[in-house]
Amino acid sequence: MTNELVDAVAAACHCPPPNDWNRLDAFFQIAHDSDPNQYYATIRDKFSPPFAADPRIYRLLAAVEFRAYVTWDYDDLFPQAMLNSRGSLDGKFTYYPQQEMFLPFDLHSQRLVAAHGFADLNDPHWERKLVLKTADYQAAYTLDRNSDGTGGLLAWWCQILSSVSCLFIGTSLNEPGISSAIEYLIKDSNVPFRGQRHVCLVPLGLEFPKNEPAPAFDPLFETVQRLPYHPEDVRHRGLLRIWQEVTGVTEPQIPVRRQTVPELRFGEAEPQP
Repeated sequence: MTNELVDAVAAACHCPPPNDWNRLDAFFQIAHDSDPNQYYATIRDKFSPPFAADPRIYRLLAAVEFRAYVTWDYDDLFPQAMLNSRGSLDGKFTYYPQQEMFLPFDLHSQRLVAAHGFADLNDPHWERKLVLKTADYQAAYTLDRNSDGTGGLLAWWCQILSSVSCLFIGTSLNEPGISSAIEYLIKDSNVPFRGQRHVCLVPLGLEFPKNEPAPAFDPLFETVQRLPYHPEDVRHRGLLRIWQEVTGVTEPQIPVRRQTVPELRFGEAEPQP
């Protein structure tokens, strides 16, 4: 949980809690600058297994044959759910700062991307490569590039958002990286961003009556449709319920898929989402 991470970092680095929860990168930057050693030690501790819970929503997400998955999580819970569903990811799991995630830009095969880094326990310094604080965002979104000038998460997200429809879960889209990409696309009238249908599932307040219809929400950035659901509890059990209603996938029906997802080949039709 984000609040648990923030509390732990604030205590370890002896810094005040964030004033703006939509800009946690600024808080993490302050914490890092206050005590880099404690900052990285706390990050490593919080994202290293074992974990207290295995979220059921990951198994339900993996059971739906999306074209691809992009996660802002750093731990291995979702990758493990994908492995349990597919048997093997066959090299289709990429994460920042691996250069493979930048090329190709289009998600032409079903894969999993950890866009802000991954707690790779085989890397002794993985905690220093996560995108969390402001300096991390600046490097990942605009500075880190391939030798030919391509790359960078800002360009990567612009390509994704303007070429495929996206369903966002568990985010308000206020984090600085993707919001910068969306704002850039809106300003650039030459990019067909508005032609894609993007949807974001958003929770109502716990105090909202469960027997009342949800209110209509204005789109995010005037383009991303918001579909509300009642969280039911602090762990968002209601998300499981609405996900089962929307997809028809319930936990006993989750299939175990072992076949390889085919790559797109030259001359073949593009696979449908």
